[in-house]
Amino acid sequence: MAVGKNKGLSKGGKKGIKKK
Repeated sequence: MAVGKNKGLSKGGKKGIKKK
């Protein structure tokens, strides 16, 4: 979960978290 959140933030912040 933490890894996914970090990847999302690196990709586009809200967009990454919403996609996960």
